[in-house]
Amino acid sequence: MKRILIPLLVCLVFSFSGSAESYIITGQVTYSDNNPVSARDVKIDCNNDQYYCSQYIGISTMTDVYGSYTIILEVEEEENNTIVLLSVLGEEFPHTIDLAAKEQSPDGRMYQNIQLEQSPSTQGLSFALGCCLLLFGLMFISVLFKTGRMLSTKGGRAYFAGYRPARTLECPHCNQQIVQHQLVRHLMEEHNLEAMDAGETAGLAMRKTWSKD
Repeated sequence: MKRILIPLLVCLVFSFSGSAESYIITGQVTYSDNNPVSARDVKIDCNNDQYYCSQYIGISTMTDVYGSYTIILEVEEEENNTIVLLSVLGEEFPHTIDLAAKEQSPDGRMYQNIQLEQSPSTQGLSFALGCCLLLFGLMFISVLFKTGRMLSTKGGRAYFAGYRPARTLECPHCNQQIVQHQLVRHLMEEHNLEAMDAGETAGLAMRKTWSKD
């Protein structure tokens, strides 16, 4: 029994002593003009001479709209003083893992702001602005063309001035096109219908303009 317990106790002691702890690096990433670098990856990379760094390669996070980032590493005691590289948009910034400084930090975080040497890319903004200007130009030309074509005719000029031609309806008795507001009168004078019958017939003719039933 003792032969089993002693190795187990030794393994437990070493497992607790070698357990990793969370090491949090946070800060803000900005361009050379102090504008925030938003929605960009912050990745961990390593120098070739850093033996304990390789396990962190590939860990990454993304900045928010204000350029803030937070990246978490699980660090063991023997990895203290290891230098990792924070890579953003092809630029690298070293960070030395310092467990003692972490313990002294009020919130247990290590703060490192990053300022890139490069300026914000204006390619995307220029492309979007060019598309908007092109669309506005096409719409403006289309409106000018339609307006010019309308003003070239007498009816178009009247329509542009606010005149709207009266709607015509087909008389159900003689199939003539009659102005809508004169249909009742036409039915009474030309087809000798009573006022109620003429109104009902005109109503049915008007209804056909919006319903097939």
